[in-house]
Amino acid sequence: MKWFLLGSDERMVYLQQFLSARFSVLYYPVNGWTNEVNRKIEAFHPTHIMLPISPMDICTDSFSLTGVEQLWMGRESPELSQIAQEYSIPVVRYLEEEEWIWCNANVTSESFLKYFYEEQSEQIEGQSFVVTGFGRVAKCLANLLVKMRAKIVIYARSPYQIAEAKAFGYETISSLEKTDLVNAYLVNTIPSKWITSEISNNLHGVKKIFDLASAPGCVDSNVKVKDEDYVLLAGLPGKMLPVSAGKILFDQIMRYQLAGGEVVHDG
Repeated sequence: MKWFLLGSDERMVYLQQFLSARFSVLYYPVNGWTNEVNRKIEAFHPTHIMLPISPMDICTDSFSLTGVEQLWMGRESPELSQIAQEYSIPVVRYLEEEEWIWCNANVTSESFLKYFYEEQSEQIEGQSFVVTGFGRVAKCLANLLVKMRAKIVIYARSPYQIAEAKAFGYETISSLEKTDLVNAYLVNTIPSKWITSEISNNLHGVKKIFDLASAPGCVDSNVKVKDEDYVLLAGLPGKMLPVSAGKILFDQIMRYQLAGGEVVHDG
């Protein structure tokens, strides 16, 4: 088995180290599929290719995939999915595996804590946080923050998420009022541009918005925010805890092999 890893995310550096103990590995830290990528494939003859989490830019009209047995893909890339189909190469969508999703949510939460300490130079205890959404990342983050004696409020629009957060014992809100946000940090986990001009009028009391959701972020393009008031933290594990993030990917590869090539989904 020979692995060819692509992407500039630092977690790939450590994934290379973990895989190298068992397999032959080549790592090329680029985010675009170019003719040079093709040349490296032709020289290395990998059986498995790991793409970065974010879709790669396609910078060539030709692809060299002869001999490749599996293509591991992060977020969906329609063009590369089509190319894999033309070459009859199975695609493993590694972001869909349930255990990886939860492990990544946990390391994302810890990565945020590291970022907060380094950038804010404040302790967590006694701080007020409004966590938006109540998916996996929000659950993991809220759990950590509560253990560190921060004040947590969960904002969600879904009645299901509101009910679930209440069942976990959290204070909840389903609309953002100025009084809820005074001197609070807002941590977004909702992967959509939900902060419109109308909603932004209620955010003036917020200390800062930390956006943990995927690019392009939660702020609508018509809303103007200052750099000191908002920061997009997509791909945080690869930046703050790349060793752990790389180990999570390695563990997933090992689980996949042990399961006989099956990605384990929820349910």
